[in-house]
Amino acid sequence: MEEIEKAYSELAEKYKTYLEEKENLDESISPEHPKFGRLNTRISELIQHVVNHGTYHRGNITAMLRQLGYSGPPTDYILYLYEQQGNI
Repeated sequence: MEEIEKAYSELAEKYKTYLEEKENLDESISPEHPKFGRLNTRISELIQHVVNHGTYHRGNITAMLRQLGYSGPPTDYILYLYEQQGNI
Protein backbone atom coordinates (compact mmCIF):
# COMPACT_ATOMS: atom_id res chain seq x y z
CA MET A 1 0.00 0.00 0.00
CA GLU A 2 2.86 2.38 0.75
CA GLU A 3 4.23 1.97 -2.78
CA ILE A 4 0.81 2.61 -4.28
CA GLU A 5 0.31 5.71 -2.13
CA LYS A 6 3.74 7.02 -3.10
CA ALA A 7 3.12 6.43 -6.82
CA TYR A 8 -0.30 8.10 -6.53
CA SER A 9 1.17 11.14 -4.78
CA GLU A 10 3.89 11.49 -7.41
CA LEU A 11 1.40 11.24 -10.26
CA ALA A 12 -0.97 13.70 -8.56
CA GLU A 13 1.91 16.17 -8.24
CA LYS A 14 2.72 15.80 -11.95
CA TYR A 15 -0.92 16.49 -12.87
CA LYS A 16 -1.00 19.49 -10.55
CA THR A 17 2.20 20.94 -12.01
CA TYR A 18 1.01 20.39 -15.58
CA LEU A 19 -2.35 22.05 -14.95
CA GLU A 20 -0.83 24.99 -13.07
CA GLU A 21 1.56 25.66 -15.96
CA LYS A 22 -1.22 25.65 -18.58
CA GLU A 23 -2.61 29.12 -19.21
CA ASN A 24 -5.51 27.93 -21.38
CA LEU A 25 -7.21 24.62 -20.63
CA ASP A 26 -9.33 25.08 -23.75
CA GLU A 27 -6.16 24.91 -25.87
CA SER A 28 -6.56 22.62 -28.86
CA ILE A 29 -4.37 19.53 -28.96
CA SER A 30 -4.14 16.48 -31.22
CA PRO A 31 -3.09 13.37 -29.29
CA GLU A 32 -2.70 10.13 -31.21
CA HIS A 33 -4.24 6.84 -30.10
CA PRO A 34 -2.53 3.67 -31.35
CA LYS A 35 -5.82 2.14 -32.50
CA PHE A 36 -8.11 5.06 -33.29
CA GLY A 37 -5.64 7.58 -34.72
CA ARG A 38 -5.41 11.30 -34.11
CA LEU A 39 -8.04 13.18 -32.11
CA ASN A 40 -8.58 16.93 -32.33
CA THR A 41 -9.75 17.97 -28.89
CA ARG A 42 -9.08 20.37 -26.00
CA ILE A 43 -7.16 19.81 -22.78
CA SER A 44 -10.36 20.53 -20.82
CA GLU A 45 -12.11 17.67 -22.63
CA LEU A 46 -9.30 15.27 -21.74
CA ILE A 47 -9.54 16.32 -18.09
CA GLN A 48 -13.25 15.53 -18.18
CA HIS A 49 -12.41 12.13 -19.69
CA VAL A 50 -9.86 11.33 -16.96
CA VAL A 51 -12.37 12.18 -14.22
CA ASN A 52 -15.15 10.21 -15.88
CA HIS A 53 -12.87 7.22 -16.49
CA GLY A 54 -11.84 7.21 -12.82
CA THR A 55 -15.52 7.03 -11.88
CA TYR A 56 -15.91 4.01 -14.14
CA HIS A 57 -13.03 2.17 -12.46
CA ARG A 58 -14.19 3.04 -8.92
CA GLY A 59 -17.54 1.51 -9.82
CA ASN A 60 -15.82 -1.65 -11.09
CA ILE A 61 -13.81 -2.02 -7.89
CA THR A 62 -16.90 -1.48 -5.75
CA ALA A 63 -18.80 -4.14 -7.71
CA MET A 64 -15.94 -6.63 -7.31
CA LEU A 65 -15.79 -6.00 -3.57
CA ARG A 66 -19.53 -6.59 -3.25
CA GLN A 67 -19.26 -9.83 -5.23
CA LEU A 68 -16.62 -10.96 -2.71
CA GLY A 69 -19.00 -10.19 0.16
CA TYR A 70 -17.55 -6.85 1.28
CA SER A 71 -19.39 -3.58 1.44
CA GLY A 72 -18.09 -1.13 -1.10
CA PRO A 73 -16.56 2.14 0.04
CA PRO A 74 -18.37 5.38 -0.74
CA THR A 75 -17.18 6.75 -4.08
CA ASP A 76 -19.24 9.93 -4.43
CA TYR A 77 -17.11 13.00 -5.09
CA ILE A 78 -19.23 15.12 -2.77
CA LEU A 79 -18.39 12.80 0.12
CA TYR A 80 -14.72 13.24 -0.72
CA LEU A 81 -15.15 17.02 -0.52
CA TYR A 82 -16.88 16.76 2.85
CA GLU A 83 -14.10 14.48 4.09
CA GLN A 84 -11.43 16.94 2.92
CA GLN A 85 -13.11 19.68 4.96
CA GLY A 86 -13.19 17.45 8.03
CA ASN A 87 -16.99 17.11 8.06
CA ILE A 88 -16.92 13.30 7.87
